[in-house]
Parts: sequence; C-alpha cells; structure tokens
Amino acid sequence: MTSTGTRVIGLDEIAPIDLGNHSWSRVIVNATTVHDNCSALGYSVFAPGLVTSDLSHSTEELAFVVSGSGRIRLEDDEIAVTTHDAIFIPAGAWHTIVVDGDEELVMVFTFPWSDYPPTERQESRR
Repeated sequence: MTSTGTRVIGLDEIAPIDLGNHSWSRVIVNATTVHDNCSALGYSVFAPGLVTSDLSHSTEELAFVVSGSGRIRLEDDEIAVTTHDAIFIPAGAWHTIVVDGDEELVMVFTFPWSDYPPTERQESRR
C-alpha cells in the first residue's frame, strides 16, 4: 500500500469462490484486502450452462459485462445482457444469472459495502 492508501490487488491474490459448473467469483477489494474501504469490487466467470441460485443483496449491485452474454432472471422479468453492458440491480431485488450460450459470461461487480453484502439465497425458481 502506498502512503496515500492506494493499493493494487492482483486477481490471483484472491482465492476463488467456487460457484459450481467450472464457474467462480472473487471479491477482490473488500475489508480484508483494503482496510477502511467503503465499497467492494469483484470479478466473476460464469461457464456455459450455469444457473446460479436466486440472490437478494441488502445493497444495490452494479455490474459490467466484460465478455460473453447471458440472462438475468428477475422476480417478474428477464433481461438479456451482453459484452459491454452495465447493469444496475436495486437492493433487495431477487436475481439469477443464466448462461445459456456456449461461451463464458465474465462480469465485474461492485457494492457500496466494505465486503460482499448480507445476501439471501434460495434455489432458482425456474
């Protein structure tokens, strides 16, 4: 860390969280890697065929699709996402990532929370 508090964290410095089906996520900037932070930043790779659990975070989530495409299932809708799309998911919104193509969906995500925020999970409804 520099004297200004600036820190660079390499992706490989963080252990992946296994999401199943050869998919993973890493919360790179969090309370462990950067002390006194107010937000978190992560990186996810979702393999073809993956359908995540339904998630509802206590805070809003911002995401950016680095590459690939897929769908985000919501409680009453479904949206297609593709390379270079920015996504806003309100706090409390149930959402599921679906990768139904034949290429990985790679996303960067962030939360206004010092770590991965409190999150409810349930099996995918569909």
